[in-house]
Amino acid sequence: MGRYVWAVAVLLSAAVMACAARPTPGARPAQTPVPQPTRTPLIALPAEAEELVQAARSALADRLQQADEVIDLVDVEPAEWPTSAMGCPQPDRMYAQVITPGYVVRLKAMGKVYEVHVSKAGQVVFCEAGGELREMKVPANAEPAVMAAKRDLASRAGVAVEDVRIVEFQAVEWRDSSLGCPEPGKMYMQVITPGYRVVLEAGGQTYEYHTNQGNRAVLCGKTATSGTTQRLRLEELRSVVERARNDLSQRLGVNSAGIVVTTVLPVSQVAEPAPCPEASRLAGSGTDYQVVLQAGGETYVYRVQGDMLVLCTQ
Repeated sequence: MGRYVWAVAVLLSAAVMACAARPTPGARPAQTPVPQPTRTPLIALPAEAEELVQAARSALADRLQQADEVIDLVDVEPAEWPTSAMGCPQPDRMYAQVITPGYVVRLKAMGKVYEVHVSKAGQVVFCEAGGELREMKVPANAEPAVMAAKRDLASRAGVAVEDVRIVEFQAVEWRDSSLGCPEPGKMYMQVITPGYRVVLEAGGQTYEYHTNQGNRAVLCGKTATSGTTQRLRLEELRSVVERARNDLSQRLGVNSAGIVVTTVLPVSQVAEPAPCPEASRLAGSGTDYQVVLQAGGETYVYRVQGDMLVLCTQ
């Protein structure tokens, strides 16, 4: 009898263990957690900061004579400066010793990052590494040509050479000795002439010089760009950039805000234009622009002229 009871107890214990091991209907087995990728959040700005960032972007666009759309936001952070210099004091200037709240805005244009300080009152100061916006550096072998251009402009504009600032610099091979600025009635040697395209700023105006690799510099085009002409050019650049961005956005099925503008320049000012067989279809009037965009790690080149636009195949 004792053996019988012991056997029944063993059977009941086994049954209970089997039931405990059976999964509950509808329950899912535990799964090993799968690591999730870290997502970098988009820059979220309060309404106040959005307006000030746009003010900084517009000011930089005007300074560089580029469209707002060419300028991308890198980052922004709140700041409080101890004086009205906003962290960017200039020599021989006096500043109010008052706490000035605002934002440090870093913007990227044409491959260069600019630091802009903007107060909550809307005052914009251009800074780089905590100081004044530094002049663009040029290679040592180009310094004689650039200095010749700066001296010529200083003489024309009636300012000191130190007050002439380099805005753009580009190595170029001119088709002849006119350096891309032929004068009517003059003869030029038909020989490739290496040199530079230099855009200078003095007194709030910009001037374009073409040089050789020596000390010859030619002021090309108008002696100055008027405010009206600058605004018209900016409007044209904005239109060119917007059309290229929208076209690529539709082709890729992505938001145009995620498309970065690398460069936008008249083809005549590009040292080595990208190959573009499709450009032969352009028959529009006006300036022929080359627009370089980036999206999803890929680079796309457009040619835009008048009402016509083509995507270049590489």
